[in-house]
Amino acid sequence: MSVEPKSTLKSCFKDAVSKNGGLFFALFSVSSLVFFIAVESRTAATEGAGPLEGVLPEPFVEAGALVVDMPRAAAVLLAFLGIFIGSYFAVVALRVFVAGHDTVPRETYAENIGKTTVNLFLGVLAFFPLLVLGLLLPVLVYVSVYGFFFSALLPVAVLLGIFPGAFVAVSFGFFAPYAAVEDAGFIEAFEKSWGMTKGNRWSLFLLFLALVAVFVVISTVFLAAYVFLWGVTTLLAQLMLAFGGAAALVFTLSLVAVVFRNHHGDDATP
Repeated sequence: MSVEPKSTLKSCFKDAVSKNGGLFFALFSVSSLVFFIAVESRTAATEGAGPLEGVLPEPFVEAGALVVDMPRAAAVLLAFLGIFIGSYFAVVALRVFVAGHDTVPRETYAENIGKTTVNLFLGVLAFFPLLVLGLLLPVLVYVSVYGFFFSALLPVAVLLGIFPGAFVAVSFGFFAPYAAVEDAGFIEAFEKSWGMTKGNRWSLFLLFLALVAVFVVISTVFLAAYVFLWGVTTLLAQLMLAFGGAAALVFTLSLVAVVFRNHHGDDATP
């Protein structure tokens, strides 16, 4: 497998801004909003304040307009529900993007959908802790040596986290299309992702850096709007955060789908 970052990103942007891309942006906005409402409701239930406490002065720290008065356990369950709904939408999006459909055929949202969604959901729950561990690995090494004291090496450790984080992302990140398109169990999907990317992780690392750059732009725009709008209307601020998460998801899934579509035959595992 040889991944060409430029042509891959071009195809990715084409899919992301297509009619289907717009549809999935709207769907992921719903699941993202459910997730963020759950997270902020848990924060409010725990601390009695909004997510900007300690960051901005009063009156910017009140709980958001969409915060629901619920027990912490209910907020956690609601967050997992948001992730599960997002997993279902991700299955459909990956099937559509990988096949290159102009519409959303029935088989993409109905065929073997229950088992596939559960597999993808379990894969997501396994993948993101691995990714976070990879990103934090140099920081953990720093803490083991220097403790929690700040030094000039701490920012270096944070920056170095991109390398193990990228290794996890490019090695196992393609589990999603194997689970969604080929109905593989999430463990088998991780193995196939490892096999597909073996020997080509450098080119995928460059693609990962491009993805990070896009994420930085998206995050900067939407977080700036979130902070600004929080002082005007918390409702729009929460919606803006959900929209940002949805945009990032659509772009990521379209990128994963393009690479998978072109190279999924290269999945022999040792």
